[in-house]
Amino acid sequence: MGPGYEAVRLPEHLAQDAVKVLDGMFGDAVGAVAVVDGWWVFLLPVGSEPGNPGWPADAEYIRAGGQVVLPPGPGVYVVSDQPAWIRWRPDGQLFTAPLLLQLALDALSARTLEVSPRR
Repeated sequence: MGPGYEAVRLPEHLAQDAVKVLDGMFGDAVGAVAVVDGWWVFLLPVGSEPGNPGWPADAEYIRAGGQVVLPPGPGVYVVSDQPAWIRWRPDGQLFTAPLLLQLALDALSARTLEVSPRR
């Protein structure tokens, strides 16, 4: 990751649900999002790693200095199996609001627990 940003990588289904929640409640909370190897990568400002309870188990937090290959800028043609931007804001906002993303993911996890059958 670059010196000015970090990222959280989520499975596609979870990322799509989180974006729907955030778009429905906070229209401008989601910044640039890339798809890399089937995972959605949300750019976050440095220092976004939350305390307890943290990101969900199926999320990967990538600190500044970590490694993730991002696609070239928007409007550049990429081969279908290469990293690509799936969301790029015209106002140039790169970062997703980390606290709101974490809250959306927590809410989605709680909803999943609610509807899961008991054993």
